[in-house]
Amino acid sequence: MNGVAALRKRRWPAVLLVASLLLNGFLVGMFAVDYLKPHRGGFSGERFARFELRRFDDRLPKAAVDSIATSLKPLSAQLEERLTRVRAIRAEIMQLAAAPEPDRAAIDVKLMELRTESAAMREAVQRATYDALLGLPAKDRAQLAEAPGR
Repeated sequence: MNGVAALRKRRWPAVLLVASLLLNGFLVGMFAVDYLKPHRGGFSGERFARFELRRFDDRLPKAAVDSIATSLKPLSAQLEERLTRVRAIRAEIMQLAAAPEPDRAAIDVKLMELRTESAAMREAVQRATYDALLGLPAKDRAQLAEAPGR
């Protein structure tokens, strides 16, 4: 038994060191993943504009997708304003819904405003996206008819 006890006494610092390294690695990993998370700043106009491009990534050359993305950048400021209005409308809806006796008619009016603003944002992005897409060379656009994933 003396040999086993001596072996345990010598190994506990190594076991403690390995456990500490594993814990530190885990914590550093969690921090890195959280810090490097894409879209950390929340939903933005630029992110909303790029959302429409997701269906072109596997059908068009990268240069063509980048060209469309570049043409959408001027739209970001307008989209930011619209997103601010959407957030304000949502906040108003939450306030109305939080009332002890919510006014359903007022909520419906705000929901209609929300749908209208959202539709206007989508229309602006889609129009700009397809205007830029139609400006691409015919050989690039021909790839849109192919099955995704080339």
